[in-house]
Amino acid sequence: MSIYPLLPWTRAGLSALACLATVACGGDDEGAAGAAAGGGAGAGGHHASGGSAGTGSGGAAGAAGGASGASGASGAAGAPPSGLSVSLVEPVTATVGKSTLGLRIVDGSGAPVAGLASGIALLPAMDMGMHAHGAAVPSDAVHETTTAGTYDTTLFFPMASSGMGSWTLGVAVGGAAAAELGVTVAEAAGTDTTHVPLSNASDTVKSPMGLDKPRNWFLFRDVARSEGGGVTFGVFLATVQADAMLWPPVTVGLTLVDASGAEQLVVSSVEVSGSADGVTWAPMPCDATARCQAHFAGVSGGTSELRVKLSINGAPYTTDAAAPEPAGSNGYATFVVTPE
Repeated sequence: MSIYPLLPWTRAGLSALACLATVACGGDDEGAAGAAAGGGAGAGGHHASGGSAGTGSGGAAGAAGGASGASGASGAAGAPPSGLSVSLVEPVTATVGKSTLGLRIVDGSGAPVAGLASGIALLPAMDMGMHAHGAAVPSDAVHETTTAGTYDTTLFFPMASSGMGSWTLGVAVGGAAAAELGVTVAEAAGTDTTHVPLSNASDTVKSPMGLDKPRNWFLFRDVARSEGGGVTFGVFLATVQADAMLWPPVTVGLTLVDASGAEQLVVSSVEVSGSADGVTWAPMPCDATARCQAHFAGVSGGTSELRVKLSINGAPYTTDAAAPEPAGSNGYATFVVTPE
């Protein structure tokens, strides 16, 4: 079953999402219009270079149409060769949290096709029967490898495949539908924390049942490595648009909208800080790809706990959406970390 018929977005709402899902709502009207035309009554996906791809009732075909619009916004290369075939590179080792999936792209004769990274759009989606949701895709998600015709993609999955739902990865290349691939996402091994959602009671979205609920802002573990007498730790920051299909990277300028495309929140400031002891806090500067990191001196190379605070537009986001408790732990995300 394709999840895309479950997404009752209007064309106007899609047009807004096509722009607002980008890192900073960049691009031009032609790109946004292309995304809207490609998606029809759909939601939005993610373009490798930070644009967005609409998805309509045609499944991956809708994603491809939207990718054409995103290409206009991002200045991607021209149309790829026709008759492309896309498959996953084995073994597929997707897990909850940060995962790398390999794509193999060949032409009609079976020959590998190189040079397509800038035109690849991705739409991860989980079908849960009565509703569906997406996953986080960085703006720099796709990189060409040294093996001809193969591309590494980075995605951040919030949950594993189970009897409750299954994952697919819609892929479009240069605005043309290429594949809708089934992906099994396993639970992450070990005890390390993969991601933590934070929220604020004043920032809400509609649930699948139509009820207001706090919007989740996800801190995904991105990097943890021992170096320089401590640990460098970083997170990837993403949130959700109202339909839960789009999980845009969070950077200044991001605009979040409701189901009609009406503006809900514009991100004017992002503050991330970290602590190894819960007392001394240091900034974790975020880059243009929504990756925020800092070096924590003195932290051992074994398993430890690191804490991360998040403020959006000056408002603190917590583990329970309530105001931070002075003596409590709801004011920060706690990561169990075993550095590489």
